[in-house]
Amino acid sequence: MADKTLNEEMRRLLKQNAQSLVEGELFIRQQFFKELEISDQEMEQHPIAPTCYHYISHIYRQFAEPNLGIAFASLLPCPWLYHDIGKSLNLKPSPNPLYQQWIETYITDELEQQIREEEALVNQLYRESDETDKKKC
Repeated sequence: MADKTLNEEMRRLLKQNAQSLVEGELFIRQQFFKELEISDQEMEQHPIAPTCYHYISHIYRQFAEPNLGIAFASLLPCPWLYHDIGKSLNLKPSPNPLYQQWIETYITDELEQQIREEEALVNQLYRESDETDKKKC
């Protein structure tokens, strides 16, 4: 999607988001999975949770939209929700160090800044959208 958009800010944020996602997932697999002794084989054989499957399916459907702003907006709820939940959970830190470390991966200043930038762009894209696209939101 980053290569399809003419919007430079969207391109920048998508590439930044992709890099952050890769780094975050690698960290989780390298650190948490190792400590929990979860093998690659176990991970690959574990079924995808229905909620995750439906969310990913929703995002794929949004990517079929000709308006890339709609697809871009579909990406925002995931980090925003994890960040808000992480902040709430961190009000009473977990006695489990591994769980607390997992919570802290979602409450960084960098993630909060990324969310604010994406939110600002989504709002701008909405204002610039025609009425047909606004009804899809």
